[in-house]
Amino acid sequence: MTSISRYVGISLLVAVLASCGGGDGGASSGAAAAPSSGSSTSSPNAASASAPGAKTFPQTCLSKGGKDTYYKYGNYTVSSNIWNPGAASSYTQCTSATIRSPGSVDAEFDWNFSPSSSSGNVLTYPNIQYGQQTLYSPTTTPALPAPISSLPSLIATGSITTTCQSSPCYYDSGFDIFFSKGTPPPAATQGELMIITSWNFSQTLGGFAATNVNIDGVLYNIRQFTMGSGANSWPYVAYYPTQQPITNMQLNIASFVKDAVARGYIPGNYYLDMVELGTEVIQGQGKTVITNFQVQ
Repeated sequence: MTSISRYVGISLLVAVLASCGGGDGGASSGAAAAPSSGSSTSSPNAASASAPGAKTFPQTCLSKGGKDTYYKYGNYTVSSNIWNPGAASSYTQCTSATIRSPGSVDAEFDWNFSPSSSSGNVLTYPNIQYGQQTLYSPTTTPALPAPISSLPSLIATGSITTTCQSSPCYYDSGFDIFFSKGTPPPAATQGELMIITSWNFSQTLGGFAATNVNIDGVLYNIRQFTMGSGANSWPYVAYYPTQQPITNMQLNIASFVKDAVARGYIPGNYYLDMVELGTEVIQGQGKTVITNFQVQ
């Protein structure tokens, strides 16, 4: 059993046993060639208007020692989010995106990570952000933060496909949703909910708090526990579909939040601060493609 975790609260607690067969149905084999250590290709915030109300951000590649990229436009931010580089012996991650305002986001993350040990730590979570995670950055949208008690439907649509290009690959893709006791959000996470759309590792039913939970017609198994300790702890819950992958998304985020509140996992007086969609990478070389993603 390997514990897979990241400091902001993604903890999967699963056995990392599976490996990907490789190939992605037409995508080029291998990630982009790595730049020299600590470098990136193109300016992190360079953008060009591709159409009225849209910005296309050219591909930026990072290797060990490079600085994260943040593509901001309209109601969304696309982040490279290589937050655990010290646990990687080497890596390359390339990010590109088109963000429309108002509208949707297309993003591609090409990743190639070699861990420095067999601890199973998540090394990166490149993602699209909608909302405000902590007080350190402003919200991307006036819709969030919002109190759970009066949370409107938050419908997430679009498609997400993650493929392994050189096995073994260990990863999961999905939503990471953050909560706090009040607004604006504090500096630290106070609640977290994940909706997994695909994963590439083995897991057993023994670690689930509930199984075959029906959310809007789809069955999920639930993991639930407390992250951190003492004053720095927070509730965490994750929903895994019994059949994966979920590629074409039509998910009501509010339905998952209401279920978590009803089960006592997330306090009902909290605020929903941030919705993120991306891929947690533990090891391997692959690609995540997100198209027409939006929350409304």
